[in-house]
Amino acid sequence: MTPPPACSAGKTSSSASTLSGSTAAAKRTTASASITASGWSDLCASSGIGDLSTQYLCLNMGQDGWGYALSTAADACVQQNVADEMISFAKLPGILNSDDMISYAISYRQLPRQAVSVSGVVPSTLYCTFPPVNPELSGIVNAQPTGVSPGLFGSPSVPVVPFGSDGTCPYGSSPDASTCVCT
Repeated sequence: MTPPPACSAGKTSSSASTLSGSTAAAKRTTASASITASGWSDLCASSGIGDLSTQYLCLNMGQDGWGYALSTAADACVQQNVADEMISFAKLPGILNSDDMISYAISYRQLPRQAVSVSGVVPSTLYCTFPPVNPELSGIVNAQPTGVSPGLFGSPSVPVVPFGSDGTCPYGSSPDASTCVCT
C-alpha cells in the first residue's frame, strides 16, 4: 500500500493529512499535556453533584475516555462520543463548573489516538466521519500522533488505506489527494 505522491515525502508526520480552509483548522487549539483521566476526575469531584450515581457516571466517562477511546482498538468515533458525553454531562442542571468541563472535553477531543505498526508501517489514525452531537465539538478533531506515515491510515482492526479513502478526512471535509489536504 502506498500513499498518494503528495503525501509521501519519505518522512513521518505529526499530522498525516493537513486540514486546510476548514472549520477544524480555524478552531483547532493545541491540546494540553495536562488533559488526563485524573484531571477529568478532579472536575467531576468539583462539579457540585452530590449524587453518587451521577458522580460514578462522570468518573466512568474519564475511564472510558483514557482506557479505551484513545486506544488502537477503538472505533474512530469513540473519542468524539466520549467528548460529547462529557459536554452533555457538563450541561446538566446543577453543574457548578460546566464551562471548565466543556473546555476540558474540547481539549480531550483533540488528543491524538494511539498508533502502532501494522504490517511494517505506522499508519495515521482514521477520523470520525459523523457529526458530533454538541455544537461545541463542531470542527474539532483528534491530532495525529507523532511518527505516523503520512498518507496511510488504519489500525490493527481496520485495513490500512491511502489518503482519499473513507475516514482519512474528518466529517465535513473532503480529501484532495493532489495536495494531501482535507478541505
